[in-house]
Amino acid sequence: MTIIENIVGRISILKGGKYSIEVDVITTSGFGRFAAPVDENPSLYIVEAHRAVSEVDEIIGPELIGFDSQEQELIDSYLWEIDGTENLSHIGANTALAVSVAVAKAASNAKNISLYSYIGGTFTTELPVPILRFAEDETFEYLVLVKDLMEISDVVDAMTKIKEHARNITLQDLSKASEIAGDELGLEVSLGIVQKKEMDIEEVLQKVEDHNISYIKPLGEEELFLE
Repeated sequence: MTIIENIVGRISILKGGKYSIEVDVITTSGFGRFAAPVDENPSLYIVEAHRAVSEVDEIIGPELIGFDSQEQELIDSYLWEIDGTENLSHIGANTALAVSVAVAKAASNAKNISLYSYIGGTFTTELPVPILRFAEDETFEYLVLVKDLMEISDVVDAMTKIKEHARNITLQDLSKASEIAGDELGLEVSLGIVQKKEMDIEEVLQKVEDHNISYIKPLGEEELFLE
């Protein structure tokens, strides 16, 4: 068994100067670490980062000590229970993400296998595609995807680059910025869109065809990954 002995939160700074919550999970036979950004508003970076550390050290950590890190679904469910809201607004969704992935990495390290093999199975040969929501307007929520990432932090780097190059939060600007981000990082970066208001499906599909989009969630329809 890989029993959780301690969970520690700290503030770290990602590429681009964005503050993040970094979480260490220490078990009886493994160790995992993961960092996630804490807020999109620069004026709240420090405040939210300190709040996230407090949530990890004072609330989440003590509750999870004694759990087996291999019980991923149980731990993720318990994070929702600790939070007590429908959207993880109390402890913060990214704080919960940092804890969850750090737990998974601790469990995979204990087995001496890669994280994607631990999650997907021993014979998995493809990395999962992480999706990170980073902006929205009246029409869409915008996501960033990295298909050929080497590290999970690649998707955060891609998001940072897109924000650097996009003049406005519009599909056209974000699409162009995602292409630039991919070129600069040497990664396959694309956008995902989640429809927020009624639109003709043909209009939505035309936007997909005209822009750098590989994921779409139409209003009231199933999500779709595109090649």
